[in-house]
Amino acid sequence: MSRPTAVTFGVAGHEITDQERDLIKQIQPFGFILFRRNCGQPKQVRALIADLKSCVEHDPPIMIDQEGGRVNRLPSPPWPPFPAPGALSIIEEAEIGTLDDAVYWHARLTGEVLRNINVSVNCAPMLDIPAEGSDDGVLGDRTISRDVDVVETAGLHYVRGLREAGIVPVIKHLPGHGRATVDSHAALPVIDADIEVLEASDFRPFAAASLLYGDRVLGMTGHLLLPQIDDKPVTLSAKIIQDVIRDKIGFAGHLMADDIEMGALSGYSGNAIGDRAKHAIEAGCDSVLFCAPKPDLWMEVADAAGEISESGWASWQNAAGSSKAAATPMDHESFLSHHRRWLTPALVALSNQRKQHDPTAG
Repeated sequence: MSRPTAVTFGVAGHEITDQERDLIKQIQPFGFILFRRNCGQPKQVRALIADLKSCVEHDPPIMIDQEGGRVNRLPSPPWPPFPAPGALSIIEEAEIGTLDDAVYWHARLTGEVLRNINVSVNCAPMLDIPAEGSDDGVLGDRTISRDVDVVETAGLHYVRGLREAGIVPVIKHLPGHGRATVDSHAALPVIDADIEVLEASDFRPFAAASLLYGDRVLGMTGHLLLPQIDDKPVTLSAKIIQDVIRDKIGFAGHLMADDIEMGALSGYSGNAIGDRAKHAIEAGCDSVLFCAPKPDLWMEVADAAGEISESGWASWQNAAGSSKAAATPMDHESFLSHHRRWLTPALVALSNQRKQHDPTAG
């Protein structure tokens, strides 16, 4: 069997359309990513995933962005609620336990939910360090803390929690999105900081995870411009991917380009979606994300991305096998008990905050 195409696609709804099915069988994409539009009920999601897998000749990663808080792809109900990582500080403040433990259980319980529906990859943790003046509309409580020392340590506990649930983590957004003042979905953030400053802060959580876990985690690029290093965005920059992400940070795993349709890449590589895919792969990304359900563009993206490299395929297989080996079982009663202890206090605190701002809120 030849290796799959170096692209991960998102599909339109709760079921695969005939057009999507035909193209998936032709293209043999590396993986699939789920969004809220794909997630109605657990049984339905399992059926969708089984159908996606039946269309390809390899075992594809099934990805999701399930961070908690506003990035919740699994609606509650029917799935249990998860607070944003940034809300977990209440656990330490209320002397229930340490933040590191709360972060671990947030990840572990998230992973249990994902494993139950046969999702294999969570695009988390976000290890970005918000800087003064950064865009809280993008990061905000999605980040664990504004303190690099806290994120450096807690991020490792998050990775461990996902892996012990059998889920492959994705550290993002390499090499650090925390200084962005605009949303990369719409425009290109410019991070005009010295490399020495970035090494002392932004890079550290990624370097810690890379040192401890090697190629047992995946990574996702941020669409950022670092003008003191290169005049191309990170995702399209061979210099940044090799010299910074691979060498300085030491990331050795499978590197995915964040969604190549995002506005940050407009004006670079032209506006053709295929050019973006081609240049991301040439720069050193192992695969690209194309998340919008636009099957009319799939063949263009696939032709440009080409077959996944031997090293990119091997690093994915290592990460997947390692997470399966790290998984330890958890029964339903244990899940409920840990959810009540570690996550419910944060959910209650957030609900109370909403009621203070809006007395009519439920």
